[in-house]
Amino acid sequence: HGKYPDLAVYDALRELEVAVEKLHADKTAMADTQPAWQTGVGSIKRLVEGLQMEYYQSVAPSCGTESSRALLQLAGVTVGPGQDAKPKTMMGLHLEPPVMVSMPAVGSLQTLGQKVLELPVPIFRVTNGVAWHRLVRPNNATPKEGCVVKARGRKFWFVDHSTDAMGVEVHNVPVSTAADVFQALQLLRQQQVMTEVYTSCLVPDIDDDDEEEVDSARTNGAHASGMNGHGDEMQTDAVPLRLVELTAVAPTSVLLHTALGQDAALDLLCIEINVQPGGDISAKLHVPAGSEAPCTEQYATQLLQTCKSIPLALSYMFQS
Repeated sequence: HGKYPDLAVYDALRELEVAVEKLHADKTAMADTQPAWQTGVGSIKRLVEGLQMEYYQSVAPSCGTESSRALLQLAGVTVGPGQDAKPKTMMGLHLEPPVMVSMPAVGSLQTLGQKVLELPVPIFRVTNGVAWHRLVRPNNATPKEGCVVKARGRKFWFVDHSTDAMGVEVHNVPVSTAADVFQALQLLRQQQVMTEVYTSCLVPDIDDDDEEEVDSARTNGAHASGMNGHGDEMQTDAVPLRLVELTAVAPTSVLLHTALGQDAALDLLCIEINVQPGGDISAKLHVPAGSEAPCTEQYATQLLQTCKSIPLALSYMFQS
């Protein structure tokens, strides 16, 4: 207790830890069958440093890390004027690893600690001039001509048209109550799933033949309505190559545009992927009049919810 000799500081932290554990128990009792990390505040482990919560587990190699953890700990103490003033304890979630968060979501995280007068540790490390979709890309870069990704014997050429919504690395989140902790983790799960779904399209898997196909299609003026300018796929070595235009709208949505049939201008399918706080995914299919959807919205939702991979989900949606 050398750093904060007043025991009331640690009593306040302990009270918050107990409240978080109770909230977690209540959420777990009401939850359907889910992985432990996805229920309540995740898998809880008590460490010397504080209460650790494993709140997300990635299933995508592109995301780089398998587990995300948050440590509830003292962020600092402020003391008001006067000899009798009591210390005000400030709590925070320390994230390991830090999470790439779009600025609209950062605003929501910051409001959680609005009762905190001043947090000694900044909520995020500023990364000036970096758009969220560029910040989360594998190796922070994607070829301008897009990426060819293979899934179940099919090839998808993803061309990225994402908006330049700013993003930052969030290292710490100020919290005051157990409800703050839960809400913060729900927002962070949303960002993690958004990152996982979006980056699933941006892991290059291009061999020499693929590069020639992309160059040829681009030279011939192919666009989202069809790789060959007429239909939805270009056949090369009996393997279809489908062009998909990709747009991430952080912090909640990913839009996909690809062709359904032979008419390049009229048969353009839009797949709208929405991610809710907590990480639940829903898919909407916007189909041109007179065209038939490749599958039901329920099926598309189940695919994305299970694998969190756009290429893999598309390979099942367009397998017929």
